[in-house]
Amino acid sequence: MNEGDFKRFLVEAHQYCLPRLVRLNAPRHDAEDAFMEAIYQFWRDIQDGKVSHEGNLKALVFVMSRNRWLGRLRKSRRGNLKEYNTDPVDLLNMDLEAYAGQDAAQFDLLIKQEEEDAAASKKASEEARFKHAFEQLNEKCRELLLRFIVEKKRLKDLQQSLGYVSVDAIKMAKMRCKKSLVKYYKTLLQQEEKV
Repeated sequence: MNEGDFKRFLVEAHQYCLPRLVRLNAPRHDAEDAFMEAIYQFWRDIQDGKVSHEGNLKALVFVMSRNRWLGRLRKSRRGNLKEYNTDPVDLLNMDLEAYAGQDAAQFDLLIKQEEEDAAASKKASEEARFKHAFEQLNEKCRELLLRFIVEKKRLKDLQQSLGYVSVDAIKMAKMRCKKSLVKYYKTLLQQEEKV
């Protein structure tokens, strides 16, 4: 599709998409924005060779526009979408440096909050995964690891209370229990990655 063909297609796609977007209760200016974003992405996809079929391209652009509008609608309902004042009179009268500084500070706070939330979520999932892997061990392994790691008991002291014949036997058991724990943990991690 050359540039002339694309311009003709643009007019046809606009006439096709806009009434359908408005029918979906999209305000006219939001429908225009969604269409322009979609047609820009469509043009870039053509340039990159990603649009390979000559099917109903107007319907493709409509679906792209609709998805962009629905995405903006979801963000606005969740409160994640920031609306900017684009009135030229207001823009000429505002202190742009103060506004930019305020916006940057708010942006930094949002980034920090997202990073903290991501770290807390990661830690919680690691703890849950570890707990689940630990529960897969047999009772004797769990007791050995708990008393050795949490209670900081020496293996020599644990040998008799847990019924092992020698210190070497309890060392070998501890090593096997740790390997099993790591194996269960890795298996759970791989299962989560597949999902």
